Amino acid sequence: MLNSGGYTNIHFYLGGRRDDNGTEYYWVNEQNEFMGDSLNGGASWCSSYWYQNEPSFRDTGSDANGEIAENVMNLFCVSGTWYLNDSSDNLAGLYPDLLSGKVGYIIEYEE
Repeated sequence: MLNSGGYTNIHFYLGGRRDDNGTEYYWVNEQNEFMGDSLNGGASWCSSYWYQNEPSFRDTGSDANGEIAENVMNLFCVSGTWYLNDSSDNLAGLYPDLLSGKVGYIIEYEE
């Protein structure tokens, strides 16, 4: 759906995060509480979907100005393939030249 909709240049926030001092990512519920098993552990169903060398827990290179904590999950496309990544919760604000107008959200809800 994302490819056919022309959204391959958008970085999508997902409903996953880690604790500030933790290294394991989890889905969260409406109360922002962790649910289920770790999403970046070796036994996770999605461990092979993380981008190379991710999660890194901080960004110190690319367009980062200083060290930026990465505590939430996002989904982005590289050469037609979608990957999981850890990122800041303020992508457009911290990387305005690179990502302004290119951030979206994927939300699951029940009726």
